[in-house]
Amino acid sequence: MPLLTHALSLMLAALCLLAGSSAATEKDETGLEQGVKAAYLYNFLSYIEWPPEAFPAPDSPFMIGVAGSDSMVRELRRVTADRAVARRQVIVKPLRPGDSLAGIHLLYLSHDDPAIQASLLEAAQDFPIVTVTNAGQPLAEYSVINFRTVDGRIRFEVSLAAAERCRCRFSARMLSVALQVHPARVR
Repeated sequence: MPLLTHALSLMLAALCLLAGSSAATEKDETGLEQGVKAAYLYNFLSYIEWPPEAFPAPDSPFMIGVAGSDSMVRELRRVTADRAVARRQVIVKPLRPGDSLAGIHLLYLSHDDPAIQASLLEAAQDFPIVTVTNAGQPLAEYSVINFRTVDGRIRFEVSLAAAERCRCRFSARMLSVALQVHPARVR
């Protein structure tokens, strides 16, 4: 286990260094920024535990849905090509307005339109989907993970309350490298 922790720390440090060399805004992502975010998205799969009902069969693939960015679909497909997570194939699916979210495990929202983003975030509440926003500002209400650029580096924050709603759990290793972890709701 210590080797795994060390490997995760090194990988995330490298991602932060790569992200630090980019000064573009969230709305004008560079290829480097998309590459860093795609690497984060792929690696998140290893540090999140979904409820058993999220996978109809033991060999069901991980599905990453992407709304609002065809270039992120291409980058994620490049990053995930010929790779698996926990012996599961990773499939990247572009989402268009009106598409079902059934079967999606990780939903990346790149929409600039707040109404479309809010609609997708709300629709995801019916499924065990970890939603990832790219707002550049604090977490949206239903967002589980949010990318932010801080001091020129791409970082992420996590809402444990939103994770609880989608019935997903995060490893302590992932939470330890988050920019901020928003607590779960007190019961």
